[in-house]
Amino acid sequence: MPADQLEKINILLEKRETAYPVRNETFFELKREIDNYTDHLTKTIDLENWKPDKSILEKIGRFVENPIFICGPMKSGTSLVVNLLDGNRNIVALPGDSHYFRKFRTSGKYFYALAGYWITRMINPTGQSPFWFLGRDEENYKKFLLYLHYFTAVEKKSPFVSIASSVFAANPNRPEDPLYFLEKTPDNENSVRSLLTDFPKAKFVHITRDPLSNIASLKKLFKFRGWRFSAFLLAMYAKNSWKAARANQKVAGKDAYILIKYEDLLKSCREEMEKICRFLNIQYDENLCVPTINRQPAKANSMYKDERASGEIVKNKGNKWEAELTDTEKSVAVSALFSDAVSAGYAWNEERIKKFFKPHYAFLFKFLFHFYRFYIRLKNI
Repeated sequence: MPADQLEKINILLEKRETAYPVRNETFFELKREIDNYTDHLTKTIDLENWKPDKSILEKIGRFVENPIFICGPMKSGTSLVVNLLDGNRNIVALPGDSHYFRKFRTSGKYFYALAGYWITRMINPTGQSPFWFLGRDEENYKKFLLYLHYFTAVEKKSPFVSIASSVFAANPNRPEDPLYFLEKTPDNENSVRSLLTDFPKAKFVHITRDPLSNIASLKKLFKFRGWRFSAFLLAMYAKNSWKAARANQKVAGKDAYILIKYEDLLKSCREEMEKICRFLNIQYDENLCVPTINRQPAKANSMYKDERASGEIVKNKGNKWEAELTDTEKSVAVSALFSDAVSAGYAWNEERIKKFFKPHYAFLFKFLFHFYRFYIRLKNI
């Protein structure tokens, strides 16, 4: 591809990061340029005569049936967990959210549709640096497409397994001894039974966060994206995630499903990552407290600019919910989630939070939650 077109992509990547998380015209222009780049790549590879590396295929066979699925609501810390596990020698981490259920589980679309979606993911995984997941060398992206075609067209693997295999095969920084591949999409907890049907050996790491901070962060995101915000619906959303976590531990078993608190991860990273390592039966090392994307320092995807450090965990976040949420929104969240938050170990019995608890709200939300759960089940049928 001409150097000036690649430079245009780089300029747009930088502009996109400056505007993050807003999806303005730069976002769509960048998508169009990456689509052109993908088209260029597919036209310059020999799909019919290429042969895969047998030693790479052997390594893929070791991990491809062993996913780790990260669970939890949006803005609860799921990206941080992925970025901390990213540097481990045993884990193949996929770039960005895969949206496995929404896009790939029953998809009839294969090579070309997958190519367009995932080249975009690998050039611009999160909207923030680092970009170019496979590096700047065009040959790495061609290799990804060659392996993707091989797994989808020759081996007839499922789209999702083909992606995990191809990301590993094309990655110049691939892990040395892969035992798992790692996937993150918010709300995975609502699909655990189906995920276990597809991957009986799957492991699940579910991250929880104080709902007031979680809802405040989502309010910021909704404002940036121009989405309609409802404290009530987001309280139901958080409550559903907690209820799913408790049910999933019974379905999958505690050996396959672990709960981690976001606040504990910030406060005591080593202890929490050691806990996750014991759960996965892998060795802890100091890299596991340094957030990375394919071993490059990862920038936190916080909604607050002062918290977007690169390659480190931002610990002092404060209680931004106090200023971000109105008193009515606080009452809605606290009343709907009080018993859940206390049961999960959050200090909601403190007066600064408990004063927002309204018994009549709590009774109403308990009743309405059953309808919310019914709606979620219908969505996942």
